Order: sequence, then structure tokens, then C-alpha cells
Amino acid sequence: MLWIDDCAGHGCFRTWANLTVILQDALDDDPNLTFSKDLVRWAFSQLDPTTRFPGQVGPDG
Repeated sequence: MLWIDDCAGHGCFRTWANLTVILQDALDDDPNLTFSKDLVRWAFSQLDPTTRFPGQVGPDG
């Protein structure tokens, strides 16, 4: 949770709500998916880039 907040959420409820919808839709659409950092990284890429803070999304951050 802290990693997600550091990378994209930044304590913003709207961003967290968007991430939740994106992840839930992905998991509903493909029952073979599991919640993982790779899935979360994909969800980050689905966010509106104007709402994200600059920074690298990677294994360290």
C-alpha cells in the first residue's frame, strides 16, 4: 500500500479511487490475473498522466 501511494496515490483519494476501479475491472475481466506489482504497474499506466507526479515506477520505487 505504501509503495502504491509513493508511486501514484500520493494520498489523493481520487487517484486511489481510479486505481481501485482499474484494478477491479482488470481482475473481473481476467480471472487468471492475480494482484501483483506487475498488475499495479500496468494500472499506473492506465491513469491519466496529468494526475501523476514525476518519478520512476520501478522495483526500487
